[in-house]
Amino acid sequence: MQYVGLDASKESVVAVFKDKDGKKLDEGTYPCNQKGLEKLASDLKDCQAMVESSTTGQYVYRQLDKAGIKIKMANPSRIGLITKSEKKTDRNDADVLADLLRTNLLPTCYVPPQKIMERRELTRQRDGLVQQTTRLKNQMHALLTSEGISCPYADIFGKTSKEWLDGCGLSPTRKGYLLQLKKLAGAFEDEISILEKTILEQACESDEMTLLDTMPGVAPLSALTIMAEIGDIKRFKTPEQLCSYAGLVPIVRQSGSVDYKGSVKSGNKALKAILIKDAHSAARWNPRFRRFCRRLEKKKGKSKAITAVAHKMLRIMWFMLQRGKPFDESILCHKRAG
Repeated sequence: MQYVGLDASKESVVAVFKDKDGKKLDEGTYPCNQKGLEKLASDLKDCQAMVESSTTGQYVYRQLDKAGIKIKMANPSRIGLITKSEKKTDRNDADVLADLLRTNLLPTCYVPPQKIMERRELTRQRDGLVQQTTRLKNQMHALLTSEGISCPYADIFGKTSKEWLDGCGLSPTRKGYLLQLKKLAGAFEDEISILEKTILEQACESDEMTLLDTMPGVAPLSALTIMAEIGDIKRFKTPEQLCSYAGLVPIVRQSGSVDYKGSVKSGNKALKAILIKDAHSAARWNPRFRRFCRRLEKKKGKSKAITAVAHKMLRIMWFMLQRGKPFDESILCHKRAG
């Protein structure tokens, strides 16, 4: 068995081949295109390969995986040997990947199936458009504020507020800029509507998302986003593993008698963001989540209380998905779910 480390960039893929004892057998550079990857796949037969996760790395992974190559994805945030190396070159990176692969010390990434990946792309694309729309609306508010004008409507894009914007008394230049922002934000909202229609169609086709839709605070759009980010629930052996993946578990450092608990650790940002959003909704509308949130809010503040609600919700989701059962209000009283 040969072990191959791959360093992928937009232009090329550097491959370093090693045997089980770490002896370098060969190395090569392949164009990062279809023809180059076909040649690489041919050279990788009967080899085990590893590529670092990146935009290009994911493309290389998919192409080689389709070709039947045994390939894994490396977690870049945990490869200290590469990131801290004084000698940072494509060849050196590939060399280190090959060594970590053959010694089975390389932290890998979960690579979701193509269908799940496409769902992620849909939900993340929608999230990106929503963020762009929010920025444009904030710019509109800032423009009005700079003229001493305050929009009396909660939604600056509501039907009544749109009519108000047309006669808000700005100078011709600033009114032109305002209308430009309004037009751009409107175009984004149209695209968001199209995406949401596609997302909702897919949400209705999934049993898992139907289950999550029974959870207080979780809407169909949220359910699809959560499942797209989780992927296969079976890969999480405990609810705490899932919460850690979502970045909802505090950092704990212990040394002797010193016990430090810090802010929540980094994790899947998209999953954490949608859970925090749903936690606000659950704490507002569900009586038990609301009481739980208010009790913690008095001790730890609003932000930490909402994070705790999100943590509680995700633990319950783990049990729901593992057992294939919808939300049960009595679970909130169960000690393992709290």
